[in-house]
Amino acid sequence: MSMGKRAFIKQVLDDVGQRLNREFPVRQATQKEPHEFVTEQDKQTESYIRDKIQSNYPDDGIIGEEHDDYNSSSDTYWVIDPIDGTTNYSHDIPFFCAAIASITDDTVTHSGVVSPMHESTWTAVNGEGAWRDDSVVRVDDVSSSDAVLGFCHGSEDTHVDWVSQHYSTLKSSYADARQFGAADLEIALTGSGSLGGFIGKGIKPWDFLPGCLIADEAGCAVTGFDGESWMSSENENVVVGAPSVHEDLLDLVSDGR
Repeated sequence: MSMGKRAFIKQVLDDVGQRLNREFPVRQATQKEPHEFVTEQDKQTESYIRDKIQSNYPDDGIIGEEHDDYNSSSDTYWVIDPIDGTTNYSHDIPFFCAAIASITDDTVTHSGVVSPMHESTWTAVNGEGAWRDDSVVRVDDVSSSDAVLGFCHGSEDTHVDWVSQHYSTLKSSYADARQFGAADLEIALTGSGSLGGFIGKGIKPWDFLPGCLIADEAGCAVTGFDGESWMSSENENVVVGAPSVHEDLLDLVSDGR
């Protein structure tokens, strides 16, 4: 292999970011189910990333948001979110990203998130650190009163209801709480210290696995709602934050485990 996996991820996502930036905004989207949209750019971007992975790591499995699973007997597989924030992307709202992660033996080993509008790509390697472009990122602890939170929820009514029930507490307990609409980017920004914390309720693996490795390696506390590992294959709820914020958030979500 001519380059390491982190360099491969960064190169692919840099290319994807430039493509999505050139084509933004796209106003033609199909609603595949309530509150979820898809564009031709989602499908084309996923195909592009799949082709790159299959050319460089032909024995690995691939799970993408828009295409059927690519089956493999390998212990390593990739998750792909070609556009996280398609609703934003298709409505001229400049907050979206593309994200990929590589998982071996149920451990996320490498990941990346690109924000075309930031013109930045975050990458991480398990046990080795996280980077924004070529600069190492490390989060500083912040108080809850200074923290701006991001949150995301799945499309099921129970997910929406849970967030609705907790929103007033989030809004009053922190500097602010907002639903930006692109979970992986929100988690990466938490790792960079722009956001103080993030809650994801009922979200898919491609919505949080790439971002969570970045935040974890940047020094955030990252867990499921039960306080256990965020890498669990059955997990769909995550809490991310600077250490003090994460502790407070974990208390808040304890009734939603």
